[in-house]
Amino acid sequence: MKKPVQLPDVEPVKLPSVLGVRPGVYILVISILLVALAVFLIGFLPGIVHGGKKVTFTSPVSSVAVTVDGIYRGGTPFETFIESGTHEVLFSKDGLTLQTKTVEVGHPVFFTWLAPRKQTVENDSISITEEGLERLTGTFLSEVAAWSAVTDYDDRYHFPPLFSQWASDMAVLSNELAPSTRLNALVEDAWTLSCAFITSATMRSDALIALDILSKAGLPNDTETTGTLLAVAEDLFSDTGGPSSVTGLEGTVLAEKPQPTSLTVGDMTIKGFAYEPAEFVMGDSFPAIWPAVTSAGVPVSPAGFSIAANEVSEYQWALFIESNPYWSKANLQQLIADGQVDEYYLAGIFPTTTLPTNRPIRNISYRAAVAFCEWLSEASGRNVHLPSEAQWTRAALNVQDKAYAKALLTVDTDESSPSAMLGGVWEFTSTPFLPLARLGGAYERLLGIADTFSLDTDRIVKGGSFVNSPSDIGIDTVGAIEPNACGEYTGMRIAWE
Repeated sequence: MKKPVQLPDVEPVKLPSVLGVRPGVYILVISILLVALAVFLIGFLPGIVHGGKKVTFTSPVSSVAVTVDGIYRGGTPFETFIESGTHEVLFSKDGLTLQTKTVEVGHPVFFTWLAPRKQTVENDSISITEEGLERLTGTFLSEVAAWSAVTDYDDRYHFPPLFSQWASDMAVLSNELAPSTRLNALVEDAWTLSCAFITSATMRSDALIALDILSKAGLPNDTETTGTLLAVAEDLFSDTGGPSSVTGLEGTVLAEKPQPTSLTVGDMTIKGFAYEPAEFVMGDSFPAIWPAVTSAGVPVSPAGFSIAANEVSEYQWALFIESNPYWSKANLQQLIADGQVDEYYLAGIFPTTTLPTNRPIRNISYRAAVAFCEWLSEASGRNVHLPSEAQWTRAALNVQDKAYAKALLTVDTDESSPSAMLGGVWEFTSTPFLPLARLGGAYERLLGIADTFSLDTDRIVKGGSFVNSPSDIGIDTVGAIEPNACGEYTGMRIAWE
């Protein structure tokens, strides 16, 4: 057998005492302190340093902007973290204050990062005036007009519920006001006009939801006109196939000749023709399909007016710029920033008074054309304006026997009526483009409502240009252009009282 190994004698290791405290005790205390520190650092410190709550902001009105202590935080309904303390909250829509309130957010500290505390702040007291409702409604109509340019939606491109949101807002906000004739007219007119902008099945579906909301809220709506428009929209934008009917009255033929006249502006004389008041059908009968129905025949009765014999020339525009440097090409960036024109304003055109030319002005916007008319009005002392679509059509009906102007500048030997109303350049009118306006049986009323709301939407252009085929363009053809858009083949012709 082996002998057992004999280990040497050693001194046992002993942990020293600290201030008379045995090692087992102070190790336990240190462990407890470390655990407590960890709990504090993880569970309490984040809440102490960054105290606050997840606050949900809500409002019975759709898409209300919320500002906290002067800083925009989002649109209702939404949730965001708000620091603990006292805060001033502002609820507003389209710049209109609906409510201001002081909100106290608590300071929870325990495991706030893991289980954040929540709080709800509601827009529970709304202050609004009839003027405020008019402003909100004007915004709604402008948005509907803009979205009407889109006629097809898919899973990636959605139509916002503009109609139903507006109707819900009116139901809520109108309760804050005493019933009045003005309030009823506001809601009824806006609803009627909005239906004239329906250009898809998607928009119509949303409009039907809005109609239900308005009816349940007891708000007025023109059931006759809007019922017709909604029915027309169903026929136009349903998946039933081709047209099943013809819409619009047959066009009128006017044979009487206008009387020569002129407009004097300083040393400049603008030749024109005067027309007596008349009642006629603007447009013609067309298959009930989109967009042919935008030219459907409707009765109109424009008052007497005069219209220029020719389109506004580059030379006349140069005189305008000379008196109004704001509209010069050198001021392009400011004009764009002000929303007056786009980047194509006067592109490739250099108006000058040094070398007079009768070439029609192009690449101008509707807003620029209006400014030109205002300048002529002030300089001549007459009411100069863009012709309405009805006035333009009234004049064009007398030139149907003239050849289509296939060049930018043509020489017309027949001086008994306006030149180049068909061809030349597309000409601005003062009439807003309301897609279904001719189909609701209330054409003049719809235009009047649009004027009441000062609706800043696309404007109708007429006559085609020299690059269009004469077989595609006629007196009834309706084009539309955004108010600030400048087109290479778009110009203007003036009218006056």
